[in-house]
Amino acid sequence: MMKAAGFSLCYEQAVDCELRVEPLDDEYLSSFVMWSGGNVSLEKVREVATEEYGGRKIVPYNMTFAVFKKP
Repeated sequence: MMKAAGFSLCYEQAVDCELRVEPLDDEYLSSFVMWSGGNVSLEKVREVATEEYGGRKIVPYNMTFAVFKKP
């Protein structure tokens, strides 16, 4: 999207990250309720998170750090 807007890519770096998902507290899970526009209940988010994360305390994920410059 940045390139389509006319910016040029200067630097890009893959970053290995970790998301701490334990404990599954209401503050963390309520973000998903908010992002759903209130269409999903906190109980449903907790159920899906428990299924998705299992007993893990940390979930690895990849992110890309990118630097762009104006034309």
